[in-house]
Amino acid sequence: MDPRGEVRVERAADLVARDVMRSEHSPALAICVIQHGRVLVNRAYGSADLENDVSATTETEFSIASITKQLTAAAVLQLADRGRVRLDDDVSLYVSGLPRDRGITIRRLLNHTAGIHNINSLPAYWAQSGQATTPDALIAFFRDLPLDFPSGTDYRYSNSGYILLGAVIEKVSGQPYAAYVKTNLLDPLHLDAMIYGGTTSLIRHRAHGYRYTGSAFVNAEHYDDSQAFSMGGFLSTALDLARWTSALHDQQVLSAAAYLQMITPAVLPSGEVLTYGDGVELGSIGHYHLLSHAGGGVGFMSQAIFVREEDLTIVALSNTITGGAALEVADRLMRKILSMAGPADLPLSQDAANRYVGSYTMDGEKVRILEQDHHLAIIYGDAEPRRLRYQGNGVFAQDGRLSRLHFRESNGFVTGFVLARYGSLLAKASRVGS
Repeated sequence: MDPRGEVRVERAADLVARDVMRSEHSPALAICVIQHGRVLVNRAYGSADLENDVSATTETEFSIASITKQLTAAAVLQLADRGRVRLDDDVSLYVSGLPRDRGITIRRLLNHTAGIHNINSLPAYWAQSGQATTPDALIAFFRDLPLDFPSGTDYRYSNSGYILLGAVIEKVSGQPYAAYVKTNLLDPLHLDAMIYGGTTSLIRHRAHGYRYTGSAFVNAEHYDDSQAFSMGGFLSTALDLARWTSALHDQQVLSAAAYLQMITPAVLPSGEVLTYGDGVELGSIGHYHLLSHAGGGVGFMSQAIFVREEDLTIVALSNTITGGAALEVADRLMRKILSMAGPADLPLSQDAANRYVGSYTMDGEKVRILEQDHHLAIIYGDAEPRRLRYQGNGVFAQDGRLSRLHFRESNGFVTGFVLARYGSLLAKASRVGS
């Protein structure tokens, strides 16, 4: 990219960041863009600590939440490549106390087809989430629960599965999870600003997490990062997360065979091809192939996108979970760099809109579609409503979110929807009642 192009990207980042911080109510944002090995943007905006009036800088450490799963998956694939573990082994060979003969293999944990119940849906887990914990204590929450479906027959995103993978890494390597990741994945790339948060050690430049109440920011609930372990326990600056993303997809981390395994989707017995590899969301926008992952933790949100055809990495980090600031910034900046239009907002008749209004369930969570101010909106649980913008063919975009709702019908009746991000399946929702 020529210098004029780099300036254009920098200006776009500034404009998008400041606009989204207002619309999505984020105290701080950090953005990094890397293309062909060159850092085009590395900037931070806003406040990392509102109470102490500390500005965010390029050194600010944000929780990357579920992007941690990419580190976990890479560690497992590396161990498999070295002959230390086999992907089709039953996880009970490595984690004691788990019921045997349920078909819960390492491979199925990696791509969320194992059927392990998600720990984040358990009220008992959240009741103690402010305390320091151990992997064994986390596993005890879901160890004896029935599977959500027969292992290998369906897809459902499960944090529990990645907790088990962290335990596998510890068992096989003989090292604590975070130590293995640091020594074998991060240190060779000199990514010193990717740091495990689940300890009592001080972390310099650490951002505080917040919620927006509709009129003011408040501190997010206290959450000990040891609770996130191998499903979401790492922090990073935007620069080091972007450097990790670029290195991973430029095949500087894993062998060719291990990387191919990471980006190859599973195929269910039904013939459905999944859009999640091993710690990587597999999607597309226009003719571009996207390899990405997002993270949403207590008080934080993160997004990392790699555009294969352009060797382009975009990372955005924010210190609030209330809005979709990191997601929105990454999407809008990517579209500007690729010269692609944003989501449409097509007209929708009143009769058509009425067909979608109702209650739905998604992974045990209540979701409502309602009409508000002459447009449709979606409410997840007790969260604030988000406007839906009609894209045509039963597809809606959500303000502040990259994910799209793809509604399903049977005999002319709306029965549910699929939630997808860049075409990558996130979850399925079913309609409640008639």
